[in-house]
Amino acid sequence: MTNKQPHDAVEIYSRRQEIETLFGCLKTRGFRFEDTHITDQKRIKKLLVLLAVAFCWAYKTGEWRHKFIEPIKLKSHGRKEKSVFRHGLDFIRETLITTYKKIQNFGKCLIFITPQYEDLCYAGRVSL
Repeated sequence: MTNKQPHDAVEIYSRRQEIETLFGCLKTRGFRFEDTHITDQKRIKKLLVLLAVAFCWAYKTGEWRHKFIEPIKLKSHGRKEKSVFRHGLDFIRETLITTYKKIQNFGKCLIFITPQYEDLCYAGRVSL
């Protein structure tokens, strides 16, 4: 209900809903922005820009993943199990964690071809 611009009310509300969804993802459903406790306005602005870019990246990744890799499952009532944003964010997070672990393991494997390998083993500095 509105008494101003009733012909635009649905469009205005849909924009408001998009903004609410964005802030939900920036806060409790994603990046936990409120946990930073930052009070300096310049830092807040920089962080918001960074989070907005990260949100777009996660959303676009979620769209790609949903369309081409792994569709989001539907619950018994017909709604999606998770949002497109969450689908993308989970994928990015898992990829980064897995990549980091693989890089760590690769670094450990490189030790085996170094001339000092046996010295490191005897010194207890190599543990796989």
